[in-house]
Amino acid sequence: MKALNEREYSDIKNAWSNKETSFESYETEKVNGEYVFNANDEIEGDENVTIKNLLYDERQDDIMKLLNSCENCAELSKLVCKFDDRLKKEHVIQSVIMTWIFTSSLTKDAMKENLLKYLLTCLEPYIHDLNINKASCAFLYLRKMQVSKTHPVMCSLLTKALDSVNDPLEFVDLAAISQLAVAINTGRDFFTPILCANFISRIHKYIKTCRTREDARLLAICVLNLQPLIDCGILNAFKERISILLQNGRFASSLETLRKTIGTQRFEKCMPHLSISHGAATLHEPLVEALEDLLDRNISPETLAYFVPFSDPVRRNALINTFKTFINSSEVWEQSNSSAHLFSALRALKISDVAICDKCWNGVLKELNYASQTDIGQLRFLRHCHRVEQRLSQMAFTAIEYNIFGRIPQIFARLPSFVFAYGHTPHCLKKYPNILLSKVINMGEQFTPGNCFLISRGLYISLELRYRYQIPPLVNMQLAAIDSVLASCAERYANISEENQHALHDLNLLVRCLGNRKRRILLSWWKRAQLDVESKNWRLGADFPNDL
Repeated sequence: MKALNEREYSDIKNAWSNKETSFESYETEKVNGEYVFNANDEIEGDENVTIKNLLYDERQDDIMKLLNSCENCAELSKLVCKFDDRLKKEHVIQSVIMTWIFTSSLTKDAMKENLLKYLLTCLEPYIHDLNINKASCAFLYLRKMQVSKTHPVMCSLLTKALDSVNDPLEFVDLAAISQLAVAINTGRDFFTPILCANFISRIHKYIKTCRTREDARLLAICVLNLQPLIDCGILNAFKERISILLQNGRFASSLETLRKTIGTQRFEKCMPHLSISHGAATLHEPLVEALEDLLDRNISPETLAYFVPFSDPVRRNALINTFKTFINSSEVWEQSNSSAHLFSALRALKISDVAICDKCWNGVLKELNYASQTDIGQLRFLRHCHRVEQRLSQMAFTAIEYNIFGRIPQIFARLPSFVFAYGHTPHCLKKYPNILLSKVINMGEQFTPGNCFLISRGLYISLELRYRYQIPPLVNMQLAAIDSVLASCAERYANISEENQHALHDLNLLVRCLGNRKRRILLSWWKRAQLDVESKNWRLGADFPNDL
């Protein structure tokens, strides 16, 4: 035993000697000017320290201290292999956490995959000895690193954690509940309402005892990740509790502003490219002159639609008279895509005259009655709404069921968006059509960010028009399923490019599509991605930090 202790002490001392050597070289690089300090590294370092100390203090023992001092996956892997016969359950779980810290720079790395396989093997004998906090934490970070839910260790960890939550006599910390809720939602391959049904009673108790900002943060995480199970009673109780804490001054009311401020500091490298001076104000006058000249030479619905946004208010009456002339001319309606251009002009002129609007929509309806299959296939009719909602919904629904356009993901995405938004389907006040849900789920892996955005807009409009005051239980469950599809699409798109070359437009669409649901993933992705920020896209880039 004495010889074993001496060997262990010698190994730890040698490991620390190697670490000190690396620290000395690091300091030398700083002195020689080869190391450049970045404010983003400081923020990231603070987050890493918080994650490292999530379960264990590094002063617990020397091996834990060595694990926390690792700076990359290779160093961690060597250390784990060196002390493989002396690793306890605490060391294995801490190694999993440390692997997650290094995952951002090694999304797909063979070394990380091999290390995870080894750690899973080491963790298996200790699962029955883990408490709820350790089991939920290990399960969370393994899920974040895309370890399959069917892995035996993952199944055992989840079963262990759920047994603790389902036992009314066992105390379960709020942090463990929030970690487990996030872990179950990560990957989008669990049905949350079934697995998390017993979470609600515990969350209700923690809402009553919420007293600190950390409690409020953890409860907010639970509410966001358990949306299908959150009813009005729990939501109102949570809002009331937060209001009381704000009134008592327990935490500042500007938490969101503070978080946005911290988030913005991460984008310092992009800010020089997002200067407001890149605006196109100098192009306004030449464009107006060119469009006015074009309107004089070749007046048509297309030129009118393009000219109206640049016109002066004093010309509005003259332009409305021109618009009335167009909608009364049968020749104009026969021109290619005239209905779309007239609709654009109608919106831009902000015409509220019922007679003019009725005349315009009568022309649109007549065009739809005689439209060719080619025009319907190009989905031009989706540019028109409200007056002909029912007819358009029926046409879109027919195309989804019987037309080839309902089988092509990039074209299909426009169809359910319209049907989701305006309804006019059987039981539209109780649920969305089942065929829409099944097709969205089946085609989810082929959706682009633009497709996801279209579907999300349709859902948003439906919630405003039909479910503003009460969401039926069936709709709530359907929304959870579609939300899973959209979130998995965002995660897939974030990982498809090995070179991290992402289009700013696509990233902006995903942020607007998902909102709060996957904000942290998109934030870390934005931070890592090398975006092609052109001057014409400066507004997208400038708005992005505020959207986050």
